[in-house]
Amino acid sequence: MRMLCNFTLLALTALSMQAALPVPYTGVDTNGGPGVSFNGSSIAVSGATKGDVLYGAGLEIRGGEYAVRLEPRVATATVANDGTASLDMQARITVRSIWIVVDGKGGYTVTPGPGMVRRLLALDGNAQVSSSDGQVRQLLVNRYSVYVYLVRPGVGMWGSRLMDHPQDGDPHANGSVIGALQSLVPEAGTIADPPDHMSAGDVLFIVDPYTLEYAVSRKGN
Repeated sequence: MRMLCNFTLLALTALSMQAALPVPYTGVDTNGGPGVSFNGSSIAVSGATKGDVLYGAGLEIRGGEYAVRLEPRVATATVANDGTASLDMQARITVRSIWIVVDGKGGYTVTPGPGMVRRLLALDGNAQVSSSDGQVRQLLVNRYSVYVYLVRPGVGMWGSRLMDHPQDGDPHANGSVIGALQSLVPEAGTIADPPDHMSAGDVLFIVDPYTLEYAVSRKGN
């Protein structure tokens, strides 16, 4: 009887977790970005502007039956005369992954791993926190841990993993991450310090490393 109760409890817990997950979507999420597809360890890009510098970033969950590991990956590439480019991610792209490609105008395309669905990270209660001068200088995300990438088209990409206390700027372990943009580090295309605040055209990509839910935002003029 106890075994039956335990099994029932586990089943109900699993159903509850499943119900709590956001609605899955197939295909890509694009906002003026190029076409993307996978080719082994590379992201193949089409329909981009000749000479543009592209920025690619993603997070993969790798491993087998007994252990898994997180692998963040970034790359840049210059678009060829025919509008194509190849972003080399250094290892065969896994199903359990999520990726973004940003072009030189701030257009972006988000795609899940091959055959995978994508889920949005709910922005309710989360914020790009503005200071007294109205500039976005830090983030507040109601998760224990997130990967953050900031792309400034034509300049570079910065990123980092932000975690709840004691790593973040909040002195409490409360399931929320607070992080300043200046805590990011150069990832691709630049060795400069990160921007102090978001500027027009900047693209922000946030990924939950446990669920691969993501949020993406582009700052307007």
